[in-house]
Amino acid sequence: MKLSEMLKENQNKLRLTENDQVEHLCSEQIGDWTQEEIERAEEHQKMHSFLMQTRFIFQDKKIVFCRNCKCPVPPRLSAGTGGGDAKDGGEVRAVQFYQAGDPTAPARVLERLFDTLKPLKAKNFTELKEEFSQLMKQYTSQNPPDYQKTHDLSEGRDKIEDLKAVEQKPEDVLSFMAKSLIERDKHRIYLEQVGGGEAGIKTARTQYVETLRRAIFQLQAGVKFSYDLKLPETFSTEAQSHNVNLRFMEISGKIL
Repeated sequence: MKLSEMLKENQNKLRLTENDQVEHLCSEQIGDWTQEEIERAEEHQKMHSFLMQTRFIFQDKKIVFCRNCKCPVPPRLSAGTGGGDAKDGGEVRAVQFYQAGDPTAPARVLERLFDTLKPLKAKNFTELKEEFSQLMKQYTSQNPPDYQKTHDLSEGRDKIEDLKAVEQKPEDVLSFMAKSLIERDKHRIYLEQVGGGEAGIKTARTQYVETLRRAIFQLQAGVKFSYDLKLPETFSTEAQSHNVNLRFMEISGKIL
């Protein structure tokens, strides 16, 4: 009673979300206790047994990582308000995604375009734009024409003009591409580590299922044995051949 009252008094500090589950439990389901009720309960101490549903988490189909406690919990118990990662105020994902940024950004468009072309010779934006124009003529005149590559080069020329308009330098674009390569490589290493952990989880899950299967078999065998309390025929035969009286057989005879 004192605990629920203490939680209600501090609910503004404890509240994780607008529809906080603890607040709902204390306010709507438990309700308020008067001082008289608390004192009367203290005078007449009683023991209460609560059945805890310790595996409640398995009832929820969706599990997220709370950004506060970093533990896997249902969304209703998470401090997150959205569905993203900790950066946007939502839950922390179990596996982080690579965020490539705006795909229409000039440097990003040129990066994708460079990946499809042979090494270029241009040293500045003017030379690069001219080299794109020559490549467009080349792809248009070949048989059959490559209109998709021509379109990509035309878009690349437009993005060059966008970069020049904001006074970006070629060094800035190259620095952006180098940074992107480093970030992608770091994420690749991260995914390889996650893959190794996933293999370990699968192994542990397989071992757990096997252990559970054996436990169920042993439990079923124990229940079946309790019906008649008879030992396997092999035990009885060997005992008789050696003229040995099994104590268990005597006890089971008295019980039955």
